[in-house]
Amino acid sequence: MTKKLSFCILILLTGLASCIVEEETIVEVKLKNNTNHQIELLFYTQGVVAIEKTQLLNPNNEFLMERERSRGKNQPLYWGHYFQSIDSVQIWWDNTYCVTHMISGDYTSGGKFIRYGDIRNLTHPDLFSTSKTKETRSTIKWLMQYDFTEADYEFAKD
Repeated sequence: MTKKLSFCILILLTGLASCIVEEETIVEVKLKNNTNHQIELLFYTQGVVAIEKTQLLNPNNEFLMERERSRGKNQPLYWGHYFQSIDSVQIWWDNTYCVTHMISGDYTSGGKFIRYGDIRNLTHPDLFSTSKTKETRSTIKWLMQYDFTEADYEFAKD
């Protein structure tokens, strides 16, 4: 009888151990167009447009740039993976006004640009609002979002 009881306890403990849910953090990074203008984002790699990353944002549309998962329930970390192979991003407003956001290298054209590290640069984490969108016992989900505004359009236009 003792062997049967020991075997049952072992099976029960093994079953309970397999029910332990590992904690995870999910971070989504989005760009949202909160203007009345069409925005086209052209991402450049080694001076050439990365066609697969080109995005067109109509008014009130958004673009999910990244969705990352990590172990444990944590605060969201700087998310810059999307920009790792990118030199610059050109943001076109209504196919008329353009601002280039530099990520690496020097800007050599005559148009309007924002240096890497500048608070207005699309890669700067302080531009993004951060909010917790969901939390359960095992998961925490964060949203980091940049909202394009009419002020961004006016900057490109001036």
